[in-house]
Amino acid sequence: MSDIILKLIPTNPNFVPSSEKIKEAEALMKLIATTSNKITSITFDGIQFVDPGENLEKVLCPNCNKNIIQWWSKQAMDSKYDPHVKQFTDLVITTPCCNSTFSLNDLVYEWQAGFARFSLESLNPGVKSISHEQFVGLEKTLGTKLRIIWAKY
Repeated sequence: MSDIILKLIPTNPNFVPSSEKIKEAEALMKLIATTSNKITSITFDGIQFVDPGENLEKVLCPNCNKNIIQWWSKQAMDSKYDPHVKQFTDLVITTPCCNSTFSLNDLVYEWQAGFARFSLESLNPGVKSISHEQFVGLEKTLGTKLRIIWAKY
């Protein structure tokens, strides 16, 4: 049986909320995902790729909309990950399709994915979506704009 993980990450990859805000967000997430097996917050030492697991289907260029997943997985990710510090230190790339410059975080991931130093996660949340009000409440609680990632493993 597969696990579904609801992941919320800041849209700014470097943002990490205060420990007080994290506790408040965890409490709010418990009200949203009432049947969740586990709610956790992860603060990484550096920027990490937060993936949707098996749900990742495409990586599109925001400029020309071309699917660049092959280049992204074989070149872009490897070239921007620093194995010595085990994190991404530079997210700026130039796409092979139209020679546009973007952050890896600004590519269009289908399903959503992103880069972050913080993630609020719910294992098997028992919900298939978050209402607009719940989402805005989590953003206000954490003090940042968020990205929702639905991961399947």
